[in-house]
Amino acid sequence: MYILSMSRKMVSIHEAAEFLGVSAQTLRRWEREGKLMPDERTPGGRRRYDLARLAQAVPADAGMSDLELFVVLIARRYGVSSEKFPALLDRIRSAVEAAQC
Repeated sequence: MYILSMSRKMVSIHEAAEFLGVSAQTLRRWEREGKLMPDERTPGGRRRYDLARLAQAVPADAGMSDLELFVVLIARRYGVSSEKFPALLDRIRSAVEAAQC
């Protein structure tokens, strides 16, 4: 589990991928496509990401709505299997709609 503080916490590509619930290869692809760039590189060329920025950053055309992405990130964080994502998303949508009435 990650704790975000006011200080700048830089993480490796593998830690960033785990945080976002994607693979390191996906982060590399997003970088090539200009969707999500690393915040810095080490002298050895390794990518480093600002954890606080990752908490807010999602490629604009990742193929998911904000709500879908939120559900995926939270579900992965708490170990919910991907097979349960659609049902979880439906329940959250219903709760959001009920709250808007």
